[in-house]
Amino acid sequence: MKKNKQCISIGACAPAPLWGLKQIFLKQYPDIKINSTISEDNIELIEAFNNHAFSILILDYPINEKNIISTKLFSETLYIAVRPDDPLSHYKSITFEQLNGTNILLLSKTGYWSEICNEKLSESLMLVQEDIDAYNALLKASSLPTFRTNITIPKFKKIEDRVYIPISDKEATLSFYAIYNKNDHDRYSIIENEIRNVPWHLYRNEESF
Repeated sequence: MKKNKQCISIGACAPAPLWGLKQIFLKQYPDIKINSTISEDNIELIEAFNNHAFSILILDYPINEKNIISTKLFSETLYIAVRPDDPLSHYKSITFEQLNGTNILLLSKTGYWSEICNEKLSESLMLVQEDIDAYNALLKASSLPTFRTNITIPKFKKIEDRVYIPISDKEATLSFYAIYNKNDHDRYSIIENEIRNVPWHLYRNEESF
């Protein structure tokens, strides 16, 4: 790989697809440097991409332009994770309206998910933690609900005693796309096949969400 290709810069609207792409690139290009940014502002991400600050974007919709490739990655659904003795634990599914007013423990830098939760759960107290260790300690010591997704549950169900309840609102399910210039097709075409092989049970071992 040429020297100017030794870095991949990714702008993403959510953490899970970003983690997945990192796994793909680190496997394919083990010596490469990866820079990444998570933002809930898609317009800001697109502007940065157009100004060459990012070589690849992750958005919750495709960009349909002739010089752009948009590859669907997967769909992700938000779940609320509660303890077995929580009054919500018997729900088979739940809505944001039903959750509104429930205090929830939340890790920062979750992009779109932070935005939608702030919008839909305006009566809830979001106990946002910047520090991962603090988040994990509070989660273990309290009965507070937290969020998981269908992508992250395979990891967390092995290490926590929680009931996972899907949120049924349409805003709680997103399809994510990897977006890049056609000129970079040779470099990024591996995404379409390799996204199926990402080891989600190892998701963000150094972090939590």
